[in-house]
Amino acid sequence: MGDLKIFYLYDSNNIPSQLKTIIDPLKPTYTIDGINYLSTYIGYGEAKMMSDEKLFSQKYDTIKGFFGNNIIITGLPKKTFTGLDMMHFVPKVFRDNFQK
Repeated sequence: MGDLKIFYLYDSNNIPSQLKTIIDPLKPTYTIDGINYLSTYIGYGEAKMMSDEKLFSQKYDTIKGFFGNNIIITGLPKKTFTGLDMMHFVPKVFRDNFQK
């Protein structure tokens, strides 16, 4: 059984106050070599776990097929000592392609 994954679906109206200076709701996608990637911000604790598992190594790395979506790591917020540290912050369109 895998770990619980928490996805926070953001838009310009619901970004947590601790992350308003980091998350850019006006740039939800990036196109690289003709492939669209969703702009994803990963909380401190979750980023550490994903890095330890070698899913990515640094900001702006891409992951194809991440729960049915191609993502680009556009932000790695500092530790907040809250539940936000364990979340993936993804544009709302992420939900449309989500796969278990």
